[in-house]
Amino acid sequence: WWQDYVLRRLPTHAPKVNPFGAAAIKGSMTSEFEGDGTTSRSGDLSAFITCRVSDVLANGNLRIVGTREILVNHENQVIVLSGVIRPRDISDQNIIASRFISDAKIAYSGSGVIDDRQRPGWMANFLNTVWPF
Repeated sequence: WWQDYVLRRLPTHAPKVNPFGAAAIKGSMTSEFEGDGTTSRSGDLSAFITCRVSDVLANGNLRIVGTREILVNHENQVIVLSGVIRPRDISDQNIIASRFISDAKIAYSGSGVIDDRQRPGWMANFLNTVWPF
């Protein structure tokens, strides 16, 4: 509010001046960043997962959810599957192919020695926090 008051109080015939002084407006900044990187990932997931019906939708479709946990070489691997299926897509063997699951969400995660090695250590996390450049 006081800035508006100061500027309104200047006479109309006064030259254009900065009431705060020239030093209050000057400034400069430069910033440069240079970097490159690549990432790639590929993989196949093949598993049979037993699911249960969690909801029957109004149109007769079924919402399913299932979890499979596997321990391999001290690595705990977890697969979680959820989605919506049509009852007519279920085979006589009570199996449904993943291509028939709409709104499919598949989460595959693991924990153990290999997973621990893929994460940054405490020093890297600390440095990224205090010096994120």
